[in-house]
Amino acid sequence: MPELPEVETVLKVLEKKIKNKTIRKVEVYHSKMIQNITVEQFKTALINETFIGFERLGKNIILELNNYYLVSHLRMEGKYFLRFNTPLTKHDHVIFYFDNSYLAYNDTRKFGTFHLYSKDETIQCLQNYGEDALCITQAQFYEKVKNKKTTLKNLLLDQSNISGIGNIYADEIIYLSKMHPSQPTETISKRKYYEILQNTKIVLNRAIQAGGTTIRTYTSDYEIDGRFQLSLNVHMQKQCPKCFSPISKIKVAQRGTYICPKCQKIK
Repeated sequence: MPELPEVETVLKVLEKKIKNKTIRKVEVYHSKMIQNITVEQFKTALINETFIGFERLGKNIILELNNYYLVSHLRMEGKYFLRFNTPLTKHDHVIFYFDNSYLAYNDTRKFGTFHLYSKDETIQCLQNYGEDALCITQAQFYEKVKNKKTTLKNLLLDQSNISGIGNIYADEIIYLSKMHPSQPTETISKRKYYEILQNTKIVLNRAIQAGGTTIRTYTSDYEIDGRFQLSLNVHMQKQCPKCFSPISKIKVAQRGTYICPKCQKIK
C-alpha cells in the first residue's frame, strides 16, 4: 500500500500535471469507488470544476476545486496517469477529461476511494485521522499516545494516533529508534516518544526525497520510481547494516515485521 512518502510524491506529480486544468467530463467504471454521493451526482458536480489546490493528510490526497474538495485514497494499488492520445486500459476506473487530455485513476484491485464535499461541508471522511506525521508536534504526539496500551508498532500504524505511517516505514522508524516493535507502549518514556517522532520525520522525509519506495506495484508516474528501497535498513532486508546479524521476520499487529534481533530488544 502506498504510504505517506508515496502519496506525497503522487501529490506533487498531480500538482505539476493537472493544476489549473478544468474538468469537462467524468466517467466512472467502478461505482463502489464513489463513497459519499451517487455516481451521477459525482459526475455532474465536477463538470467545469478546475483543480486549484493540492494537499494531503496522511495517505489521503485532498484536491481542491472551485467549489469542492475531492478526497482520494489510493489504498493498495491506486495510481494516476495523465494521458493525451492513448486509449483507456482495463484498470482505468475513474476518468477526468480535460480539453486535450485526461487523468485516469488506475487501480488493479479496485480498493481506491473518492469522497466529494462542497466547501461548506465538513470533510467527514477525515474526521477520525490523527495529525499528519510530518506536521504533528511533540506535544500533540505525546498527548495522543501517553495513555495507550498496545505495542509500539500497532501505535504507529493506528491512523487515529498519527496519519501516514504504514508497514514499511513503521519497521524503519522502530529500527532507527533502537526499539522492538512489540515493546509495550506504557513502558515508553516521554523522552523516547520524542525520539520516535523525530525518527519518524527523518525516515519519511528521506523517503520523500527519494520519491518513495518501489515495492510490488507502486509508481507515482511513468517517469518516477521510488528509490528509497535502496536505503531500507530492515524491511525485506537480509542483514542488519549496523551489526550484520541476519534480519528476522516476525508478526506484530498482524503484519509481517522485520527486525534485527540483536539491535532491537524489548526493554
